[in-house]
Amino acid sequence: VEGFTALMNEKAAELGMADSSFANPNGLEEEGHWSTAADMAKLGAACMEDETIAKIVSTPSISLGGRYLTNHNKLLGLCEGCVGLKTGYTEKAGRTLVSAVRREGQLLICVTLQDPDDWDDHMALYDYGSAAYPRQVLVEAGARTATLPVTGSLVPAVEVETADTVAYPLAEGERPRVEIHLPEGAVAAPLEREVPVGELRFYLDGEPIGRTDLVYSASVRRDAAPPPPLRRLWDRLTGGGG
Repeated sequence: VEGFTALMNEKAAELGMADSSFANPNGLEEEGHWSTAADMAKLGAACMEDETIAKIVSTPSISLGGRYLTNHNKLLGLCEGCVGLKTGYTEKAGRTLVSAVRREGQLLICVTLQDPDDWDDHMALYDYGSAAYPRQVLVEAGARTATLPVTGSLVPAVEVETADTVAYPLAEGERPRVEIHLPEGAVAAPLEREVPVGELRFYLDGEPIGRTDLVYSASVRRDAAPPPPLRRLWDRLTGGGG
């Protein structure tokens, strides 16, 4: 138990749960055992990234080893899109609930502590969160964002595009700032399609909220220099010297 609890605290620190201290693995009251709603939300989000845990907490009921087990989380049947997570109760903490829903491609986590009406409160908070902070696509995967000049090839330039779709829940009136990071000047052939060459970053109020690699949209081979007559024609067409 002592060793496992130490691992719990190590994992909590790794997840950024700065206001949590675990003294046992069962969650029951004990000296030096506490947490906060914000830290429980961080833990809940991490749990939903684990396929096994996510499957367990989203299962309403199951027959296992000759027993019929029922999930105590009533939101699985009451709340649209509910996929977990965990109920709890102690005498000091009262009714506690960490829940999760997926709506329109967005995962929302809700945490209440010492809440006697947690089912209704969570459903109301999810309706509010979905309306006030809808998931908004900042950029789609494959969006062409820039053109880079190319040296060492008959192809004069190559386009770069986003590798992934980036989305973020934005309130009304919020406008993210976008930064494009690419090499200065020309890039040298050969170039391979989908190889990262830069980065697109998004910020809100100075804080990073998303990023994606910028990749070459096409492969560009390296070509030998053309013979002098063709070279002069090429220079005239491309604005080169000579």
